[in-house]
Amino acid sequence: SAPAQGSTRRAMTTTPQLNEVATGMNHLYVFNVDGGGYVITSGDERAVSVLGYSTTGTLDWQHMPENMRYWLQGYNEAIAKIAQSNLPAAAPRQRATRPAIKPMVTCPWSQDPVFNDECPMYTGKAAAGQGKRCVTGCTATAIAQVMYYHKWPKAATTAIPGYKYEVSNVQKGLTEPFELPELPATTFDWDNMRDKYLDASGGVLSDVTPAQRKAVATLMRYVGQMVNMSYSPEISLAFHDPAVELLPKYFNYDKGLRSIFRYDYTIDEWENTIYNELAANRPVVYAAMAGDDGGHTFVCDGYDGQGLFHINWGWAGDGDNYFSLSVLDAKGYDKTVAAGNAFNMSQTALIGIQKENGGTGVGLPELKMPIFPYTITEDKEKYYIKINLVYFSAAYPTATFEVDLFEKKGDQWEQFTLDGEPVNMKTGVDGTYTFTYYKSTEDPDCQKNLYVRYRYKGTDNQYGEWKLLTKSQYVEYKVSNKKLTLTGYPVLTQTNFKMTDAQVTRGTGDINTTSEITLTVENKDAEFNGAFSLIPYFIGNDKAEDAYKLIDADTPKATYVKYNALSVGAFLRANSTTPVKFYFTPKDEGTYLFLLYDAAQPENDLGYFYMYFPAEVTGIESLTPD
Repeated sequence: SAPAQGSTRRAMTTTPQLNEVATGMNHLYVFNVDGGGYVITSGDERAVSVLGYSTTGTLDWQHMPENMRYWLQGYNEAIAKIAQSNLPAAAPRQRATRPAIKPMVTCPWSQDPVFNDECPMYTGKAAAGQGKRCVTGCTATAIAQVMYYHKWPKAATTAIPGYKYEVSNVQKGLTEPFELPELPATTFDWDNMRDKYLDASGGVLSDVTPAQRKAVATLMRYVGQMVNMSYSPEISLAFHDPAVELLPKYFNYDKGLRSIFRYDYTIDEWENTIYNELAANRPVVYAAMAGDDGGHTFVCDGYDGQGLFHINWGWAGDGDNYFSLSVLDAKGYDKTVAAGNAFNMSQTALIGIQKENGGTGVGLPELKMPIFPYTITEDKEKYYIKINLVYFSAAYPTATFEVDLFEKKGDQWEQFTLDGEPVNMKTGVDGTYTFTYYKSTEDPDCQKNLYVRYRYKGTDNQYGEWKLLTKSQYVEYKVSNKKLTLTGYPVLTQTNFKMTDAQVTRGTGDINTTSEITLTVENKDAEFNGAFSLIPYFIGNDKAEDAYKLIDADTPKATYVKYNALSVGAFLRANSTTPVKFYFTPKDEGTYLFLLYDAAQPENDLGYFYMYFPAEVTGIESLTPD
């Protein structure tokens, strides 16, 4: 279900008077703004400068809701820890001034009702779906909202082919096949589409006409069929990547449209790329995962001038607000609820969405960079580098690639392994390729940084150019005294990375409810763009240090309960302190031990902390193993 109603913050365009609010805290400052609104800032240059703000209302410490006071105290304590640390301030970053950009997408659309009027009715056997119409799907809603902004195409579309699909999310254990017929060419009725269709409670506004319903529902259905939506009454699923080829093909959008993946960019490069799209009046279709809570496609369409981007979640306006692209916490505006849906993993974006403008069309098939491009494992004799591959293409449903490791020498690439075995890929299906190396070698001493590259192999044995899978991650190949060592980079260790604090920052901390746990982490090395995994163990009343030793030795007590790993995206600037948020639901009262890992290298132990539940805000006595 959609989150609770939230207010939308708009960019400030003037320089109002700020009036400091007395809070009794030494490490953050609160200011009320003349004319309405407030700003909360950090008192330490090593923390995020603006912690939060609103363009409406004021803050009064004496009459503030208790949960908000707790939240601010938690920030104050976290920044105090930074002040006590030896972490140097990061060098000032030279970044061009970014003017605010008002949100462009003015339609608070959703997936039902009205919007799904033209979606298929569920015709399967599951009792839960009987008599229900399928929802539009978040991918269709996001793309449709951006198309409505451009009001393009003006002319008739081409016909959208029919297709077959399977649905397994209506009833557990039941997988059902469905088939949709071709949709004929149509002309979208932009003049009969409107911004608002629903009231605050989700009901259809009384002045919505049948023609207005038909216009938006037709757009939604055509977009859904374009991306081969798997329709169901509760969750309709589709990847957004095929739109790169199909928006130009069926709806005459520019062929320069591209899908980009966050993990192949630095933090600044990514934010600059998204901002430049917005500055060019091109709202961005954005997609990301929220750990085990699944994925979502939404729209980024504005910028506040202070580092936060405006998100339209496609939930009829619920939660639309300004967010950091490194967090994208859909419930961030409600400090009393921890929903567990921070969309900060596997972030991708469709950029260049505009009417036909002479852009270059889609060329030969390309592989996509997954969140973990490779994993390194070993046994007594060998190392194994498993390359993870992702492929999407509507134009080429299947394709063959060669994958190899290369060493960069100056401006040139030298093929290292000369394996190049073919890998057959099918669109939407992940693949792998494994390199094997013996630990004992006759090679001379050397040290090389190896990167994954690939090329397309055509059916006529013609080859495309070698392309880099990712520039941000590589394997160090080191031979010393006839012994080989392989190490994946970038790597976090307890030498260059440290947890300094962990607290329950949102939620009630009660048993069987979801709480937000915020880790304050120091990165003393180069910028890190990756993901963390947190593995909780229920250890009852045992001491955390003793429990850690047993778990580390792979001899945990039978009474310990291991929870599924919690995974989140982590974007850490060099020499900085960053909050990283996890969402956890404890099932029993007692002590929980949390082990933190680099998700790409699970053997890399980054330390542990412990908490007792139920709790409201819990300081941590021990953050790393002795």
